Amino acid sequence: KDIVRYKAMNSTYVDEKCCRRFLYILPWSPLFSLAVYRYNCFIDKRWGKDPTKKPVRLIFKAFYHMGRFLSVIMQKTQIEEDVQIAEGVYLSPKGGQILGAHLIGKGCTIHHNVTIGFSFGRGRKMQRPDIGENVWIGPDTIIYGNIKVGDGAVIGPKTVVNKSVPP
Repeated sequence: KDIVRYKAMNSTYVDEKCCRRFLYILPWSPLFSLAVYRYNCFIDKRWGKDPTKKPVRLIFKAFYHMGRFLSVIMQKTQIEEDVQIAEGVYLSPKGGQILGAHLIGKGCTIHHNVTIGFSFGRGRKMQRPDIGENVWIGPDTIIYGNIKVGDGAVIGPKTVVNKSVPP
């Protein structure tokens, strides 16, 4: 679903002759960060989150951490391990995203230089935002705190969001 969404968003820029699936997950591709995230989800689903369960899990996690390192270096994109990202999310090819939300719904478009982070509430408890489905987040945007961004919301460029946004 991620590849289909990426092809639809970049149909004028992508040459159909070179549209092989593996080209979308190379380190210089914007889908690389999502592919690394999905790989981590596969590892956690297959072998669980307990590192003592399966020693083979440690080998696969080492590849995940190398991919995450390449994602930060090549795309300037960091996706936290415990974020729940639904299918069909589009990350801008220009990179610069830091995704630390609790949940990102399907069909969201996240442009470059976007930070979705956390804040600390009472008792130093970490509070992270929930992003609904089909949300458009413009470039240079910061979203943080215990908030909900409703389905279909549009967050304009260079916006700081610290209060909930209705659908």
